[in-house]
Amino acid sequence: MIQHITKPFKYFFKLESASGLLLLFAAIVAMFVSNSNFAEYYFTILQKYVLLGTESFGLKLTVLHWINDVLMAIFFFLVSLEIKREFIQGELSNPKQAMLPIIGAVGGMVVPALFYIFININDTATLNGWAIPSATDIAFSLGVLSLLGKRVPLSLKVFLTALAIIDDLGAIIIIAFFYSGNVEIKYLLLMLLAVIILISLNKFRIKNFLPYLIVGLFLWDFTHNSGVHATIAGVILALTIPHDKKSQKKSLLLRLEHSISPYVAFGIMPLFAFANAGVSLEGISFLNLLDPIPLGIVCGLFFGKQIGVLLFSYLSIKFKFAEMPNNSDWLKFYGVAILTGIGFTMSLFVGNLAFVESQNYLDGVKIGVLTGSLLSTLFGYFILLLSTKKMINLKIINLAANTEYYGLKKNSTHYAYCKNKICGDKIKVEINSNGVKIKEMRYETESCIFCQASASILSKVVGSIPVKSLKKEIKNIYSFFEKEDVVLPKNTIYLNL
Repeated sequence: MIQHITKPFKYFFKLESASGLLLLFAAIVAMFVSNSNFAEYYFTILQKYVLLGTESFGLKLTVLHWINDVLMAIFFFLVSLEIKREFIQGELSNPKQAMLPIIGAVGGMVVPALFYIFININDTATLNGWAIPSATDIAFSLGVLSLLGKRVPLSLKVFLTALAIIDDLGAIIIIAFFYSGNVEIKYLLLMLLAVIILISLNKFRIKNFLPYLIVGLFLWDFTHNSGVHATIAGVILALTIPHDKKSQKKSLLLRLEHSISPYVAFGIMPLFAFANAGVSLEGISFLNLLDPIPLGIVCGLFFGKQIGVLLFSYLSIKFKFAEMPNNSDWLKFYGVAILTGIGFTMSLFVGNLAFVESQNYLDGVKIGVLTGSLLSTLFGYFILLLSTKKMINLKIINLAANTEYYGLKKNSTHYAYCKNKICGDKIKVEINSNGVKIKEMRYETESCIFCQASASILSKVVGSIPVKSLKKEIKNIYSFFEKEDVVLPKNTIYLNL
């Protein structure tokens, strides 16, 4: 059961949520530009070659390839750092916690691929795109989830994040084994040499990033020339970065993750979305969605993802391999399963690798990915909206300032737990010279709003403090809840005062 939320996760969730909204904006702008008077400039610039260095010693790529091969290597470097951290110290480090998102991710990769294969089984050319609907866009899906605020339990946010990270790991494996070109043995050996040097740096506990960066640049060049997709260099480099579990300040992995994350989230990913989401809709009708490629992608993302994640997760919980996330039910879980169908950037990236030589096929990929992701966004959002209620997290409330109290010692601390057994809410109460103060309200689950925890602590306080002194404060609390459009439980102790 996912309960412990680490600081890195909270930072990651906030960053990815904001980035997801920016990705949506970048995609909308790309669609607008590619269907406006600026369309010719847009596509021409993406195909324009840019040289870094000299003709004899330099790198010459199109703008699109600079984004997809070079900048995306940085993205995969960051993703791999996150994956490594999660397996060493985060939500995936505990086998029982990790089991549900791992099993759900497997279902979310296998079933969408089967949908695509079934629709494209008779065409070997289009069949190469089987992995396109298997990916989940972390930033976009968490961005949609963030719009619901505290309605969604933290446990489900962690589940979606962990599942999307495992999806990324699956995408990395798929890219390495299925979407690499003709392999050059000479460059593979040079890659191996670079990896040995990186491992040696790790073993000698070198915590300066510069040596890793220098070897990493050579590794990228060797990988680019070897036939293996260049982004795999970012993955390999990340896996050799050392991590100190005992001290976050000394951990090179965490320092890199925190320093790179904003640039990737608000720079590289929106730029990738802008460069790859643009597709001309001229001559395209609804019937084009019935073409094998877009139809396979739409069905894979919208139907395959939710079926795969929900079915595999249900079976894992049913046979007790895993447990349902805290304070969740199957309807909320289903809503999150639908959101995993937001493939967007990762699906577009895999599509570019699958049909690198065919622009017509790539247009079909973009239409399918955008449509499938849009359907998953809308349906997932509204399912979660209808299945959850507005929640409030109260932090500090003065219940009886400057009042007389009896029975409770001064400068003492008391704790009260929610009587609801499925809820982990806890209230810390401090008794000082100013009276009784609720110092802290900790919500393990964000949906048991004010539940029995408040009633429990008041039942202790009411017996030792004159009721009259509390009535005014209680009335204020009631009016606060009325303004927030939240109904208190009828059996709360307040009704007895």
